Amino acid sequence: MTTYFGQRQLDAIASFNLSSLVVEGLKRYVDHGVPPGDFLYAMLTNNLTETFARADIQNQTRVMDYVTVLYNYIPAEAWGSEDKVEQWMTKRKEENHGRHETI
Repeated sequence: MTTYFGQRQLDAIASFNLSSLVVEGLKRYVDHGVPPGDFLYAMLTNNLTETFARADIQNQTRVMDYVTVLYNYIPAEAWGSEDKVEQWMTKRKEENHGRHETI
């Protein structure tokens, strides 16, 4: 199984001081195909209106930082449209099928 979030990536992402809940959700989504919450899903699917509608005030002010993280640290095939996000979740779940991991 491929893990996309190594310590180097986590350290770089930590430098943005983003919500730990969102970063953990992003890690579970990228590494395991776990469906993200509404805010993260809107961001991953490139839906700007829903991103701001679903964000709390702290995350509204950090959207550009989240976009920077997506662009620099998340595989391009994992975000950008609903189709890409759905395909990514399916792919990661299939790759993890039969493995008993703690998420």
